[in-house]
Amino acid sequence: MDQKVFSVGYLIKLVSISTLIVLLASCGAGRTGLSRKSTATPLQKDVLDFSKKYLGKPYRYAGKGPNSFDCSGFTSFVFKEFGFRLNSSSAGQDKQFPSITQKEKLNKGDLVFFEGSRRNGRVGHVGIVTETFPNGEFRFIHASTTSGVIISESTEPYYASRYIRGGRVLEENSFTEVKKQTRSESIELTPKPLTPAIVIVTQTDQSKNPELLNQQSRERRREQKETVPVVKSDVVLPKETAIVPPPTETHIVQPGETLYSISKKYSCSVEQIKKWNPHLDSILKAGEKLNILPGIN
Repeated sequence: MDQKVFSVGYLIKLVSISTLIVLLASCGAGRTGLSRKSTATPLQKDVLDFSKKYLGKPYRYAGKGPNSFDCSGFTSFVFKEFGFRLNSSSAGQDKQFPSITQKEKLNKGDLVFFEGSRRNGRVGHVGIVTETFPNGEFRFIHASTTSGVIISESTEPYYASRYIRGGRVLEENSFTEVKKQTRSESIELTPKPLTPAIVIVTQTDQSKNPELLNQQSRERRREQKETVPVVKSDVVLPKETAIVPPPTETHIVQPGETLYSISKKYSCSVEQIKKWNPHLDSILKAGEKLNILPGIN
């Protein structure tokens, strides 16, 4: 009898310990599910760092910054710094870029679109993703009507019930390593040497053509018995001129660099870099050569 009681008690303890282990494992799995995704790429980090400089700026209808913003004015202002031209409205920005229908595929720097206060199924609000989680939830920075530029959670009831989809502005490319090239410090002009022109003046012997002889030609032949080469000494040699362009620098884009980081390196703006390099696409590629003209607007 005592042995049976002991066996039952032992089994109860064993089941309790097993249940506790399963519960602890489930809690650990839950916390892992809410862990953050991988760290930001250099371009994503630059976009988010720049956007966070304006936290606390007030909301103003049609505000384009830098002192006040509405929602689409804020996203346009941020991405303009990196060479992207966004539509002036949130609905226009939604149509401008590829849609992301699954929240789990959102990345940092993506746009996120919401219904407005009317709840009519149309895009009326936009923000920029700052953090993502494997379960599809995210944080985003935006210009809210009540608090100005803030960071909000996608789980907040107001935004959770109004979320529509995401939009991808930043298409990250795979970069290849390129060798750093040193720029030439001087412009060397080596013009080809000019050869002086020699003009030979030859007089025709007309004695072989008796029909054309006259008194004047006979007198000339007596005075000039030989053909004499004449070298013109007053030949004016053209001056070779060279137009020296303003000093430029050639920057080779390195993996992970952005227009924003390059502009800071050369103390210019992204707009200037785009003006100096009209061939630029919206996506910067490693190995691409950029013309930099310091001091020229």
